[in-house]
Amino acid sequence: MAPHDGEIDRLYQGSLGQFTSARNALAPKAGDRRAFVKGLQKPSTAAWAVNQLYWHRRAAFDRLVDASDRLRATQVEAIRTGQSTLVGEAEAHHDAALRAAFDDARALLQEAGEKPSLQVMTDVRETLQALPSDEFDGRLVRPLKPLGFAALLKMFPAGAIADRPASHAPPARREAAVPAHRDAETTKPAASHGRGNVVDEVAERRQRRAEQERTSAQAEREAAAVRKRRRADLERQLRGAQAAERERAALVTTVRDELARAERELKRSEAALEAQRAVVARLTEKMTSVSQQAHSASDARADVERQLKGIG
Repeated sequence: MAPHDGEIDRLYQGSLGQFTSARNALAPKAGDRRAFVKGLQKPSTAAWAVNQLYWHRRAAFDRLVDASDRLRATQVEAIRTGQSTLVGEAEAHHDAALRAAFDDARALLQEAGEKPSLQVMTDVRETLQALPSDEFDGRLVRPLKPLGFAALLKMFPAGAIADRPASHAPPARREAAVPAHRDAETTKPAASHGRGNVVDEVAERRQRRAEQERTSAQAEREAAAVRKRRRADLERQLRGAQAAERERAALVTTVRDELARAERELKRSEAALEAQRAVVARLTEKMTSVSQQAHSASDARADVERQLKGIG
């Protein structure tokens, strides 16, 4: 009987070290899906950690996805309208959910005996920042990368940027978008009603194009501000991580030195103990010899005393 999707999902829920053996054991049961199962890739350590978050810490995973959806929607609305008052609140909510999910992923790695190295945790953070993603289904094999500005712009509904109210653009820019000769042309009597419509349509298209260019520039500025805040936050986190790493490295050095001193003291103590054992052995041997000599002397004395008594 071929394995169903639940059995395949369990491959990605289990131990990272046993993934290959579990997959190979499942493949012979896969029937016409054998090649597919055999070709399932073993996840990287970071991808495995995020998979475990999805399968075993779903509440933290869902909170992060909800916060990401809210943040992206707020950013899109800020770019569309030019109003960014709610972006800070959405970012704070997302940062809190990201930290909680990141800590859970680290804990899952440690519980499984996997090493949460700096590179692994960097990949974990970037993958969490990329959520939600169409690429993620709990079977991730490689880390994801966060969305860039171009991907964020794709979230705009069709025409959303072009439909932005013209009042958001400076008046001087709006006037500059209209050709200088238009006033002169429109004061002339139109050759026909159709020609007037064409002129108006051309002018309208030009003005709309200029408005779109202004809106795109505003969107880029808003996105740059978002990136700047995100970079500042990550740089603060990086400085904290680097400080913690230096502190732990210094502690390792201190403990290593203490251990080396203790080992030297132990060797000296062992050497002294061995010397004392040799002294004890030598004295024990000497004690045996002296005791034998004393016993012989006692026997000799007793013999002399017996001889004296015999003489009377």
